[in-house]
Amino acid sequence: MSSNINFDSIDENFPVQGQDNSSQGFRENFKFIKNGLAVAHVEITDLQEYSALKNQNNNFNSHIIENAILNNTSEKYQNNGIVSGDAVVNVLQAQVQKLRVNSDSTIRLTGWPTTGSIGKTHRIRLHLCGVQRQNIQGVQGVQGVQGVQGVQGVQGVQGVQGVQGRQGVQGVQGVQGVQGVQGVQGVQGIQGVQGHQGVQGVQGVQGRQGVQGVQGVQGVQGIQAVIISNYKIIFATDNRGIIKYAGDGAPFPKPFELSISGNEKVVDVWTYDGGATVFIKYLGEFV
Repeated sequence: MSSNINFDSIDENFPVQGQDNSSQGFRENFKFIKNGLAVAHVEITDLQEYSALKNQNNNFNSHIIENAILNNTSEKYQNNGIVSGDAVVNVLQAQVQKLRVNSDSTIRLTGWPTTGSIGKTHRIRLHLCGVQRQNIQGVQGVQGVQGVQGVQGVQGVQGVQGVQGRQGVQGVQGVQGVQGVQGVQGVQGIQGVQGHQGVQGVQGVQGRQGVQGVQGVQGVQGIQAVIISNYKIIFATDNRGIIKYAGDGAPFPKPFELSISGNEKVVDVWTYDGGATVFIKYLGEFV
């Protein structure tokens, strides 16, 4: 665009050298200079706000770039990493996106731009592949129950102490003979009867051996995880949009499955009505 700065009104020959000059001429020139600077301020501000810059990203706000020749330009690529379960793909983040899954998944396409006052399309390319997830460790078997400790045998009863035999009766002392004529020797007293020996006490009964505790049951071995080789993929889109499928020279695979071999399946996805109708075209599996 051309500038609106009016510089022709400035009198470059004022003031005149060697003579008196009216102050009105100074005022006129200063007014034209001020007005020109004001216009320059507006125009420079517009350039700073709306011009394409080489040192930062540029948003053209749905304005048309036409009659242009593109050379050595690229489409943005984004790697979304590994996703478990359902995944969300924002179509505005990159024109080429990669997604790896380790389970059955619903891939929801979101962020479709509105059509605005002019018709426009939006297209992305998706690279999809499956990866083997970590094997699930088998559940640890339940620990066997510890056997019950056997009961200690009852201690045998202590035998009763034998009864002490009775003391024998002391024999009667012989009668002292009469002195004088040598008396006849007195009769020796009868020896006392020896007491009976006490009866030996009965030996205590030996207690019974305790019962051996029952051996604990061995825990059940955990189940080994099953390795899944393919994951089923379902496509969905925002605002209950309709999805239409096709293949590039072959029917769209149904069900759409991803192998853990790492082979990438590639699809093109686009819309022309803000996501109300989404087209998905299967390009093939790259090995």
